[in-house]
Amino acid sequence: MHLLINDKFLYAYECAVRACEKDCYPDCAPDIPKWIGDKSDWRSEHCWEKNDKGEIEWRIDCSGKKIPDKPPLPDPKQSSRPDNDHMDDNYSSATPRPVEGLYESQNPEVLVLKNGFWEEAGAYMDKLNKRFSYIEPDQSPFEMEEVPSVLFIPSGGLYGLDQSEQFRAILRDYVFRGNTVIISSQQHGYEFKALPGGEEIVAYGWQDDISCFYDSTYIDWWHPVFARITGSKISIPVDGYFTSIPESSRVLLGRSANGMPELFYYPFGEGTVVASTSFDDYVNWTSGAPEIRREVFRDLLTWALAPRLEIPEYNLRENPSPTVNLNVEVENLYLIMALT
Repeated sequence: MHLLINDKFLYAYECAVRACEKDCYPDCAPDIPKWIGDKSDWRSEHCWEKNDKGEIEWRIDCSGKKIPDKPPLPDPKQSSRPDNDHMDDNYSSATPRPVEGLYESQNPEVLVLKNGFWEEAGAYMDKLNKRFSYIEPDQSPFEMEEVPSVLFIPSGGLYGLDQSEQFRAILRDYVFRGNTVIISSQQHGYEFKALPGGEEIVAYGWQDDISCFYDSTYIDWWHPVFARITGSKISIPVDGYFTSIPESSRVLLGRSANGMPELFYYPFGEGTVVASTSFDDYVNWTSGAPEIRREVFRDLLTWALAPRLEIPEYNLRENPSPTVNLNVEVENLYLIMALT
């Protein structure tokens, strides 16, 4: 059974669930006013339960009476996508939608925020052979038994969430405790301020800036995520750029058109925030992300799993035949008698 709550009930969610279990009269009722205001608003909410087909059908008021009805909720697939708006590359009404949950893993290494173009982002993770699972905006990753160390916010993923104190608190806690958040292009630049430490970020989103694709970015600082790249420029789908970033940031890619940052990262607590205005997660589904960008993003995800790990580098121009030492753990899975 689930109690429908709106934005002003942010910190009362757990209390709300218990309320439903206790016929809408929670033991935590005295604390509700300081969290969400007038208690009368709380009492006016209703509980919902599912029928045998798993569909939400029955409304239960606080007297316990069942009322057949449908909850007045919009389609989550539509409500989480930015006003049916999208980036400017190769999208039409005929473009098929990814299948929800088809590729989710029971042992994910990456979490994908279920907001914005989350289905396209999931399909992109599958394309990159990354184990992933979706996570709701109001769900803390620490509710999971094993917490993946990377959370990916898809293109448009901050739509409707940039003013949510609950969502911001979840992100801050997740990164502060040593994990990594990666974010793609957003509809409006101000939405990036929802990121941990994002108060200093000033940006343009895809509504504010439309850029070209060919040679759209250049490598500003050499980094292991560019290990597969042989040139100085990378053609990627990008709309938007940053004009102000946290002082501790390291810029990896700049916009060729104006020299402004396009991809950068900065520390927050024990973790890391990676911000970009590219939308290769989205364009991969609509028209196919270029292979070179997929390689960069694949290596970015791999690096993000342990961003503070020191990675040795070898310059093959200076030393074409370097000696590389690897520490490898080997486990014998079969009992094999030694031959003497």
